[in-house]
Amino acid sequence: MALVREIMSKDCVTVTPQDTIINAAMKMRDLDIGFIPVVEGKKLAGVITDRDIVIRCVAEKKPDTTKVGEVLSQNLVTVSPDTTVDEAAKINGPRTSAPPACRRTWRTGRCRGLGRPGCA
Repeated sequence: MALVREIMSKDCVTVTPQDTIINAAMKMRDLDIGFIPVVEGKKLAGVITDRDIVIRCVAEKKPDTTKVGEVLSQNLVTVSPDTTVDEAAKINGPRTSAPPACRRTWRTGRCRGLGRPGCA
């Protein structure tokens, strides 16, 4: 059985909770992605999506200076790189995108995504 580590993307683009939503949106625009992991030090704090920005910022008329940490999505479902692809698919269920795969100890604060937009 294939493991997540064999198919996951590496060297994902990230932002911090202190970055502004404009910074995150510009990265999404420039890289043509809609999802960016949010890291605090070497820990995954959450994710910011284009939908988070639209629903929680634009629709609420928040200023451009709003911090990512104020609107990010938390309580993520993640899997280990040693999880089988079949198990990751079961965990993911009917969601439209794959769960991020995270190492127990992060190296350089980078996220590894399971075929995630924003990951190269």
